[in-house]
Amino acid sequence: MKWNSILPLILGLLVAACHAPTASTSLGSLVLQVNSKAPRSILPSNLDSFGFQVQGTSVGGGALAVTNSTTGNFTLGNLVADTWTLQIDQLDSAQNVIATGKTSVVVAAGQVTNATISLTPPPGFGTLHLSASWPPSQLVDEVSGTLTSLSGSAMAVSLTVTGATADLVMSDLATGSYVLVLSPKSVGQNVAAPVTETVLIGKGKASTGAFVLSDGQFLPVYRHVTYDGNNNDGGILPIDSTSYVAGQLVSTALPGSLVKSGKVFGSWNDAKNGTGTKYSPGQNFVMPGRDVTLFAIWVDSGTIAVTVK
Repeated sequence: MKWNSILPLILGLLVAACHAPTASTSLGSLVLQVNSKAPRSILPSNLDSFGFQVQGTSVGGGALAVTNSTTGNFTLGNLVADTWTLQIDQLDSAQNVIATGKTSVVVAAGQVTNATISLTPPPGFGTLHLSASWPPSQLVDEVSGTLTSLSGSAMAVSLTVTGATADLVMSDLATGSYVLVLSPKSVGQNVAAPVTETVLIGKGKASTGAFVLSDGQFLPVYRHVTYDGNNNDGGILPIDSTSYVAGQLVSTALPGSLVKSGKVFGSWNDAKNGTGTKYSPGQNFVMPGRDVTLFAIWVDSGTIAVTVK
């Protein structure tokens, strides 16, 4: 064979070799992390997280063997440059799946691709147990709020108050993540800053949240005293513009110019019909944890004489 016939063949082989893809240019790497930007503060009490595993397939038919991690962080090298569908499972010590998540990632040739994935418990139902306590000196008659799922669906939450504690068990809650907001109240008014927590409900598991409130978390709650003439037909009602806190001493007002035809002023009373607590003008009483209305009690003329000191 002559050189003039061999040379074109050699040149063709060299050109083909220059354009042939190499293994290094068709592979990439992937750094995959479990999303921890919204950590849960109330978790199932029997949640035994042992580790994580990832597996996946590519559009071109590639497969990723199961890879384990104790932290939920994975560095996967030598992946075929392609679109990959990946699944991460969180496992307990018995290798049961307690949370799972899927994502689709494009791995670029010769590059490191970063991705995060959020995990959710398998479909099912779990239980939430809430409790709260506070110093007995604080007046709380209601602990209520909302439990809102990530989809935005909210349900009312109301704990049963007994003395200085409150308790609630919510059964058959759908698995997933929730935001809990609770407010201690007295006579419908917030008496402490709302408590906000994130909650994870696991399938067949119980999540428990216990809240211990201290005196420093309570807000000053102001109450007021209002006077009612109780069908008076003349005069001016006393006005008490003072804002009281529970436990503060209140001095009842004088009847002033209040009058009612055929009657004389007898006393103040916190019941309109006079069956409640009776207060003489100028008498002191301790402000309760609620607003107080004092009614003028009228008696027949000559029945009683009121002495105002």
